[in-house]
Amino acid sequence: MINFSTTGQKVVATLVVVVASIILALASLGFSLISPVWLLLLLVPIIGVPILRELGLLKDVDERELLNSYRSSHLAFYSVVVTIIILSLDKIVLGKPVSERDLYSLLFVAFVVKVAGVLVMNLPPKLAGLVIAFAAGGWWTLFVLVAHGFSFVTLTEIPVGLSVLVAAVISIFFPRIGGVLLCVIGLLFAYQVINVCVHYPLVETFIFNLATFVMPPLLAGILIFTSRWLETKEEKGMSEPDSNLSS
Repeated sequence: MINFSTTGQKVVATLVVVVASIILALASLGFSLISPVWLLLLLVPIIGVPILRELGLLKDVDERELLNSYRSSHLAFYSVVVTIIILSLDKIVLGKPVSERDLYSLLFVAFVVKVAGVLVMNLPPKLAGLVIAFAAGGWWTLFVLVAHGFSFVTLTEIPVGLSVLVAAVISIFFPRIGGVLLCVIGLLFAYQVINVCVHYPLVETFIFNLATFVMPPLLAGILIFTSRWLETKEEKGMSEPDSNLSS
């Protein structure tokens, strides 16, 4: 993990949240209000930035950060491959045609895995979890407000994002309690997603909901709850080489 200063960590976390949130908000709102083509904005952090770095046109990170970028890109690639296999089997077995929803699922899976990978690999566990929780909760809250305005639909859907935001705020002061709450919220979302899938068996919708609603709070909760243990483990790992050299 990169040893940022406290100020550096906050700057990095803020930039990641701002950039990722803007891209995700524009893509989501453009998708719902204008055209599905807006979802292609998700390709910017997935392949746009890595390609610029490979070509040497973008030199914004050091070697360690570049390695973490490679690793997060690999994870995103593997997640897309697995998603393609699942969607292909679904089409073959049930004889369904390929739809736009398949592309949406692939894009969101790659985006979530890429951004989450960058955060987890570059930031301390608690900070990474908080960034993920605030970004996920803020995105859904903003999306619902803009898409539906002040309506009954908003009242029924906005608690999803607000619950994640409240748990994230609690996590700042009480990490273990907040971490457990985020995990519980993630599990409740998982139950709801599975329940919907049972009655409406659309694999692409299931994958989309899994990536956007279930994974973020669950991952954030695990990172925050185990943050102290993970940081202690890393400190011990960093001190062992020093002790070996001194002996």
